[in-house]
Amino acid sequence: MPIATSLTLGLLCSVQGIRKWQANALSQVLSVNDAAVGILEPRRYARERSATDQVLLWEKLAYRKKVDRLSVVSTPRPTREATPQLFIDLGEEESTPPDAPLGTLSIRFCGEADPRAMFRAVAENRAITIEVVQRWRDEEKVLTSAVYPIVDSRTLSPTIESALARAELMLSRTVTSLASGGASPQPAAPDRADATATPSGAEAAGFIIRGVTQRFERLLRRKEYFLAAVPRRGGVEEDIGSLKDRDDVRITFAPTGYFYADPFPFDHKGQEHLFFETYDYATKRGRIDWALVGPDGSLGPVEPVLARPYHLSYPFVFEHEGEVYMIPETASARRIELYQAVDFPRRWRLVGPLVEDVSATDATLFQHDGRFWMLATVGGNGASSWDELHGFHAPSLFGPWTPHGQRPLKMDARSARPAGRLINEGGRLLRPAQDCSTGYGQGLVLNELEVLNETGFKERAIRRFSADWMPGNCVFHTLNASARFWWFDGKSLPPRS
Repeated sequence: MPIATSLTLGLLCSVQGIRKWQANALSQVLSVNDAAVGILEPRRYARERSATDQVLLWEKLAYRKKVDRLSVVSTPRPTREATPQLFIDLGEEESTPPDAPLGTLSIRFCGEADPRAMFRAVAENRAITIEVVQRWRDEEKVLTSAVYPIVDSRTLSPTIESALARAELMLSRTVTSLASGGASPQPAAPDRADATATPSGAEAAGFIIRGVTQRFERLLRRKEYFLAAVPRRGGVEEDIGSLKDRDDVRITFAPTGYFYADPFPFDHKGQEHLFFETYDYATKRGRIDWALVGPDGSLGPVEPVLARPYHLSYPFVFEHEGEVYMIPETASARRIELYQAVDFPRRWRLVGPLVEDVSATDATLFQHDGRFWMLATVGGNGASSWDELHGFHAPSLFGPWTPHGQRPLKMDARSARPAGRLINEGGRLLRPAQDCSTGYGQGLVLNELEVLNETGFKERAIRRFSADWMPGNCVFHTLNASARFWWFDGKSLPPRS
């Protein structure tokens, strides 16, 4: 039921205080709603030091990585004398919810109220689930849920820290939705990756040793991204699904000190051009490079064509009304930029920002039912940019661009982040996406777009492609097509020079 006036909250919290991530979430709730804290119910929770705490302590001492959002801060004081309409349970052991018109909200990580439950998912290389649960008397319902990625499989701290940032946003959005009587922002709960059991000291030690070993191996010889081309023979599922059996895959590594990624082919005036990201380890920044494509998928001389004082990647090149344009990723500039070729392919001018004040990654443009659409993952607040898919639409390429009414469209690291142009095949509109659930670009997923309008969105995953099509490869991250080739990238040990 909607709250006609202001919202009064009740907080269930530990007598020791609340976590910093909980204070951040509460601050967001109070800033975007006409809300106030009406009552506190301090409760005593028997939290004991666990093997997970030992891992976090090791990472703090050895790597200077820490989970700042788990630090304890003082509990906020009541600011309004009124009966709470909604309780928020900030404890790490769920208790019996009190009666309130909107019930009690709690956050669960892999099925547990304690964020430390995420350890087992990271240790076992399984996706993490975050849920906002509403409890009301004898009823319980998952209002919003996310499949969150493992940010770094070698250490635990970065994943927990960023997952707590995502939890902050989820809790704030859910309270706002409940207060206004709206629908849940992400009603469909994914399959839960339960914690199953508290980790033992031996498991914690094994995790630490594994992380140290992986770091040492990387120091000895680092895997690098590469570009790959394979001739088109049939449809995307047939061709990409048979990569293991193909002997005509052409692979190109960058020179020492660089890597290549995000290949975008573009057929223009009878020639095939390839635009891609070139990352410079010295500057720690990407630029857009270009090369002509040979008959066998080999690349001609590589030339830089677009560089900015900030990182560029994912060069989405397309033609519109006889002109050639590019939308590169400019997330670090916090806007989606449009460039026009003034001397194709070497010179580009900035037309302007299409969307501002947004850290959007891999914006993917297409037309659908008479409108222009862009789909991109959006990061912020310290959370990952791999799991939240957002949409924007406009009557023309040049705008005005409006955020989709459903924000976000999905929260699922298994199939959110765009991985190339949409593919129109057999009457189906297929959207390539990255599977980042167990690490960045670990696999590629084809999603069939079923519903897309200004207020609705629905897609379903129809096929996943693993990075193991080539021995030693650990990434399958971008997929695009030209008239002759499928273009994609990967990450493996480069050949010794």
